[in-house]
Amino acid sequence: MKTFHLLLLCGVFGVGLNLATAQHPSSALQPYTEFLATQDMPAKDYVLSLFNTYDLVILCERDHRDTTQYDLFLDILRDQRFIDNVGNLFTEIGVSNLNPKLNAFLHSGALSPDSVRRAISKFQRNCSYYPFWENANFSYLLAGLYGINQQLPPAAKINLYPSDMPLDWSEMDSAKYGKFMASIDSRDSIIASQIIGNFDRIRSSNERRKKALVIMNYRHAFGRKFQHPSGKKPRNVGRYLFDSYGDRVANVYLNFVALRFADSSGNEIDYVPIHDGIWDAAFRASGRTNAGFSLDGSPFGKDRFDIWPFQTPFTFNDVFTGFMYYLPPEQMRCVVGVPDVVDSAAAIEMVRRLGIYNAAMGTSSTPTIEVVLKDYNTRREYPINRIDSIKAGIEKWFQ
Repeated sequence: MKTFHLLLLCGVFGVGLNLATAQHPSSALQPYTEFLATQDMPAKDYVLSLFNTYDLVILCERDHRDTTQYDLFLDILRDQRFIDNVGNLFTEIGVSNLNPKLNAFLHSGALSPDSVRRAISKFQRNCSYYPFWENANFSYLLAGLYGINQQLPPAAKINLYPSDMPLDWSEMDSAKYGKFMASIDSRDSIIASQIIGNFDRIRSSNERRKKALVIMNYRHAFGRKFQHPSGKKPRNVGRYLFDSYGDRVANVYLNFVALRFADSSGNEIDYVPIHDGIWDAAFRASGRTNAGFSLDGSPFGKDRFDIWPFQTPFTFNDVFTGFMYYLPPEQMRCVVGVPDVVDSAAAIEMVRRLGIYNAAMGTSSTPTIEVVLKDYNTRREYPINRIDSIKAGIEKWFQ
């Protein structure tokens, strides 16, 4: 069955820089390891420290499927500093019309485990403008956030604002869906406008907590000076938020990989380690798997911005305020499929949606109900794409 997360890489591309393999790896790593020796702040604490200065902090999510990053995100959310001083979360994943029912669920009193499971399964089935969101990240976040809120009094519970383009599948046919998909180029501006509208409402309300964390994937989090092509501001959520709130916004890159075009057609994307593996090698040499720091003044910030497969003149510090390192690539885990997310009735609806999607997109091969039940309900866990070559690119610095 087609995995819809791959479709989300469309329009997600950028700069490349391959460092020549150093003859003396230890000297090449030295500026990075010397800097890391001066840094003692874990990623969570770095993000939370940013709220002392900024009102909005954007985190750059890596592959949607990776659930290890959501362990970090949930650790941030459950920290008392976040609960007391921030309290609001905006996400790219989740159509905006999930609210107000989603926050009513997250703010509800104790529910039975079966009621919680059924509610989360329903939100997972309806969270995307794709027929079904196979990635486990959304339900993982909801389950974790529900658990956090259950330990908090009503006034301290965390608010979640899914901000993707609104879509109600119960109202969709192929013509309506085709019209919706024709407007997809406006997606970032719509997401940003919904964040801005809700955030302005929060700021003007009697709500004590007037700050927010924002989770956006890859290019959607790019901001500050980033342009592509040269002289043209990108249609990225991050850029719109920086334009609206200026120096009240920070964005933080979470370690992942660089994207490259796998062939001259530009249709296939490949994963390679950032800066030919030297960043990950420096963290390994330093014995660090969890760190956060500002890019300004760091050797990391001065490096060319190479995670975008198109060439640009920018450094990482031009695009991001800060950097988090949380687990090396070989420890990242991609998870698709959610056990018991689809029953027989929901499977019929999924097949209907897939038929609408295929008709609108000019594709075919809609799966059977049996295939939907098997695939969507089966949890599958994988390493990130191209992990063997990524590891080789890191390990060469130690030969």
